[in-house]
Amino acid sequence: MSKKEKDREWKGILLKIADNCDWVSENKPRTFWEALQLLFMATSILLAETNGHSVSFGRFDQYMYPFYDADIRSGAATRESIQELMEIMYMKDLWWTKLRDRMTVIANSGRGMGGDSMTIGGVDKEGKDATNDLTYMCLDALAHTRWGTPWLAVRWHENTPHELKVKTANAIFIGTGQPKIFNDQAAIPASLRSGRTLEDSRNYHVVGCVEIDAGGKEYGWHDAAYFSISKVFELAINDGRCIGCGRHCSRWDVCGGIGKKIGPSTGSLADFTSFDQVLDSYDKQMKYWVDRMIAGIEIMDRVHQEMKPLPYLSTLIDDCIERGIDVSAGGAVYNFTGPQAVGVGTVADGMSTIKQLVFEEKKVSGRDILDACEKNWVGFEPLYALVNSDKIHHYGNDDDYADSLAKFAADTYCKHVENRPNSRGGKYLPGVYSVSANVAIGLVQWASPEGRKALEPVSDCVGAVHTQVRAHDVNGPTAMINSVAKLDHIRAGNGTLLNMKFSPTAVSGEAGRDNFISLIDSYFDQKGMHCQFNVISRETLEDAMKHPENYRDLAVRVAGYSAVFVELSKPLQYDIIGRTELSFD
Repeated sequence: MSKKEKDREWKGILLKIADNCDWVSENKPRTFWEALQLLFMATSILLAETNGHSVSFGRFDQYMYPFYDADIRSGAATRESIQELMEIMYMKDLWWTKLRDRMTVIANSGRGMGGDSMTIGGVDKEGKDATNDLTYMCLDALAHTRWGTPWLAVRWHENTPHELKVKTANAIFIGTGQPKIFNDQAAIPASLRSGRTLEDSRNYHVVGCVEIDAGGKEYGWHDAAYFSISKVFELAINDGRCIGCGRHCSRWDVCGGIGKKIGPSTGSLADFTSFDQVLDSYDKQMKYWVDRMIAGIEIMDRVHQEMKPLPYLSTLIDDCIERGIDVSAGGAVYNFTGPQAVGVGTVADGMSTIKQLVFEEKKVSGRDILDACEKNWVGFEPLYALVNSDKIHHYGNDDDYADSLAKFAADTYCKHVENRPNSRGGKYLPGVYSVSANVAIGLVQWASPEGRKALEPVSDCVGAVHTQVRAHDVNGPTAMINSVAKLDHIRAGNGTLLNMKFSPTAVSGEAGRDNFISLIDSYFDQKGMHCQFNVISRETLEDAMKHPENYRDLAVRVAGYSAVFVELSKPLQYDIIGRTELSFD
């Protein structure tokens, strides 16, 4: 290209790029620019060798800082020139993409390549604050480009500088949904509980949307499955049978098994005489379906070992070369498998509705609840209004009645998943989040007891229910985080995720910003693991759906990743609009 270039300045840049590529092909990088070139090349090769998803940049501000520092000290580069290189890299990151099937696009649209997280901040191997110039520059690059990539993750801890918290908050307020924030006070204990060393746990980075990982030492298969605990609950109250209206359903082609018996016989809500029977049936169905899930995952894992080894990745992961074992077959130091529970809020509010209305207040029978769901609430409008009202105990309102059921729903899943052996000599780690899978799961599930109609999304991640008529969390952001913090985040070693949405006016000014930071600090002090935010009004999102041509650059947080709102599928757009718009009033 340089031979044909007439512009002297650009010709010089092209020649420099050529020199960088030539050097790093066989030698260690000497400068920040060379190191960045090597990083981009190495990642591109990994994307080509693997399925091109969730290949993350690790702790960028830590391993790149020595090159930055040396360049600044020697005069080889300036802070401004390095900032420009980083922002160019952010833009090139968006070039990576791949073809996806139709259903994946509906449920996960707008992701580009997907999963290329970059982690900054946190502590070093001795537990001391690791913030440096590059930490701030990564946030500046986000603010300047307003790009959806890379998926920036900021680690917070007890001694995170206030200046970094302010810059992080200001970046979020721009309205791109970035960055996401992780809590060292929960993530490091969760990592230790999983079996990583203290040093490796302190050095964790984020893979893809949510998951913590020991970079360079781990093959985690962090997104092994999205497991609908809301479907398990449906089977638990209907004797292993799908709830539905039968073959006259207009979406039979999508819903498939509606009305079909697919699980073991564990009793029906129509016959249960106590709420404990509901909990016991849920536990038994959970074990049955977790066993089925793990059997399927293990088959896939063995097929990958036999048919799709990863020799290039194996050269980069300890201890594959020393052991002479491919990373897909167990050569890594750490070998985990992480499937996720989806629908915690849906199960919690469903259980709460049944406990309150059927067994305590005795306002309706168990048969009434099943009939209402089977008929998609048609003919049961007063009951539908009641279960969606604040007269029912709902998760997300700092109400122990419902929150304890959310914890039971998640703990039951974790109990049957955690520490199961996998085919790579490692073990299973449960996660509790959906990313955007709650939309796809809702599309194949009929109506449910908490007031959800057929084909609506189930609750997202560890958040509260929001049906098409109203959100169930009504007591504000502090109540919301207090509810979510009652879950055992440390037990969920593959990660948790809390989505929150604020109107721009709620976080405006120094007071709004400081309230926002205090809210995150409070959540993290209670050992919440991870949160992320949309700062945008419902009115803006609704207008963007009506007039997409006016909002080509409107970025939002989906779940784990950010995307241009008007490029999302309609089900995803409605799911984001339906999330509770919080304020500090």
